[in-house]
Amino acid sequence: MQTDLHQGHPTLVEPHSLGGVFRGQPSHAHRDGTTDEVRGHRAVVDAESLTELRERHALLVQRHQLIDLGGAQQGLSLPNCAHHTTPRVGHRGLGGPFATLVGTPRQARSHGFQGRARVLKLSTEVRRTSCTNRVARLGKTFLTYQDEVVTPGTRSAVLGRRGGVDPDVVEQLGFTVHDVVQDLRRDVAAATLPLPIDGAEEAEASRERLLAQLDEHLLPRLAELSSPAVVVLAGSTGAGKSTLFNSLLREEVSEAGVLRPTTREPVVGVHPRDVDTLTPGPVTELARLVKHEGVPRGTALMDAPDLDSFLSENRSTAHQLLEAADLWLFVTTAARYGDALPWQALDRARERGASVAMVLNRVPKENLTTIRADLNSRLKERGMKDVPLFVVPDVGPHEGLLEPKLVEPIQRWLHLMAGPERSRTIILRTLKGALGALPEWVTGLVSAVEQQGTAAFDLRNAVEAVVPDAQVAARTSVLSGAVGEGTVATRFAELAGTHHIDRVTVRDGIARTTRRAGRNRETALAQLREEIQDAAARAFVAAGVRTQERLQTVLAGPGALPAGELLLPSGSARSEERTARGEEAAAAWCRRADELVGRLADLAEKSEEPDAEARVAGARKAFGDSGLATLLLGAALGNEECAHVVDRVLGESAVDQVEELQDELAEQAALAVAEEARSVQSALDVPALADDAAAPLRVRLAELRRLT
Repeated sequence: MQTDLHQGHPTLVEPHSLGGVFRGQPSHAHRDGTTDEVRGHRAVVDAESLTELRERHALLVQRHQLIDLGGAQQGLSLPNCAHHTTPRVGHRGLGGPFATLVGTPRQARSHGFQGRARVLKLSTEVRRTSCTNRVARLGKTFLTYQDEVVTPGTRSAVLGRRGGVDPDVVEQLGFTVHDVVQDLRRDVAAATLPLPIDGAEEAEASRERLLAQLDEHLLPRLAELSSPAVVVLAGSTGAGKSTLFNSLLREEVSEAGVLRPTTREPVVGVHPRDVDTLTPGPVTELARLVKHEGVPRGTALMDAPDLDSFLSENRSTAHQLLEAADLWLFVTTAARYGDALPWQALDRARERGASVAMVLNRVPKENLTTIRADLNSRLKERGMKDVPLFVVPDVGPHEGLLEPKLVEPIQRWLHLMAGPERSRTIILRTLKGALGALPEWVTGLVSAVEQQGTAAFDLRNAVEAVVPDAQVAARTSVLSGAVGEGTVATRFAELAGTHHIDRVTVRDGIARTTRRAGRNRETALAQLREEIQDAAARAFVAAGVRTQERLQTVLAGPGALPAGELLLPSGSARSEERTARGEEAAAAWCRRADELVGRLADLAEKSEEPDAEARVAGARKAFGDSGLATLLLGAALGNEECAHVVDRVLGESAVDQVEELQDELAEQAALAVAEEARSVQSALDVPALADDAAAPLRVRLAELRRLT
């Protein structure tokens, strides 16, 4: 059982409330089925029971209270009927009745505990663990309701003796919730939605509203619960907010009139004694502060701009102030309460769990009953039947303040909430509603983030599906011999005519020439090498361009996936990257030919052909190493003249080198295709589209559910 929390008593929890399995029989049963004490030996509490326990004792969760699971020498008689009110602690021996006493020794003594008992102090430290069902050993075995650090000085968040809130609730609530909400704010800010898929725009708007709620209300309020409760008068243009605000204070504080918009500058009224406790934030930054004795203690009354003002800055300010409010006092009129704006605002209040009251202004007396009934019906349909509703009769055209009797119900209601303890009740109620609304909000954001991940997965697969066929086409193109024709063939014919590079003398398969002639041929072939390298680079670039065209069709053509077009690079940057990559790959391919020529002598030594070494030496002498590498490159590209010269001077010993260069050429073309796909997929390589992008939000969601 629990003692009366409203009386500030320490908490007692009897074994029955644990929802576990208990052995042993009660020592005494009353006629109504209740017992004086429970004689159990051990409580077996599974995870499911613990979940139910936390839900049934939410207040105890926030108090970080401990439960003694038994096995100790102390026992406690638990009164469970009306005529038995004083708990008695007795010595029962090992295996005796187990019970729970949470509080401080001073509380225990002040509320009539007798005998010896181990009272669990809230100052006892319980170390943090990743397991929510933390079991700590502190002389006996205890179970914490919640995974938190309970350090000396942490207070209990119990209700005060007169129904108000214990002043120490400020420290306690801030301690238990602020860190969780701060972590949530960080992860919500990081959870961007980069892909413009269906629902992303609405989800982004919801994410921004959630950030505004965290920044402008929850975090500032949790950081300072002692600040006055902010009551914002909000509504549409011409609803009479400023007149109502002035009438409640019985003084012209906020400008009122027929010109729209009247309220250009928000005004916040605060009791002079509460000014020092008003926490800096949106309220103090955006509004003009007025000290006024007419403002109830513990509250800050604000006249906000119109929610539908034609000035965008006014609309923005109004919504920002509403996010910072602890209580929304929404003002509408008999003529406009059916408009979309009032209900959009009320839906927004319900979404964030705000406390709301409604003022129906300028109601004709003859229609008062009908309009009030209709409005109450609409509120009930939206699940807001408990929203306080105040009706202000229509007094016709007038200037100045309303008669006191017309606003007296609202004034009386505001004063009922006056005072630090009562205003803090409003704050806590709104905080509870706001915290209770967060899981659904975060769940929606988690869903949106996961939809982004699914869309990114589909887009990656669509891009990857293009690559195999594109690589086959690229390999086929460079191996067809077409690259070795055109400019390469033209350059070879020119050099053959001017430098006779194809007229080297070959006897018995061995090239016969002088070193001077060989050097001349090598110098002349440098021009052909440049042409070959350029041709290879163009081939690699062409492979990338063809791949880009295929990707364009898949990602932006008919039946394309959502957000596919966003991945396609635009402008000249990608073209420049593609060209640079092609040139680099072609240069690397040409260097590979130089390496192969350097290995020819070693291969000839190991060859079984009797004249292999002489043939290699003659070829290198006739063209030089660089010139011979150029002829190998031309042959690999498919140029027939180059292939003919290589065959004359090297014979079969060049076949493997030419094939190796062809394989390398085809591989570079395939890599150009893969690079094109990678450049498109790189737009998806962002943390927001990772497979585990929603994981941090799910952690925060679990923490929120434990708190709420």
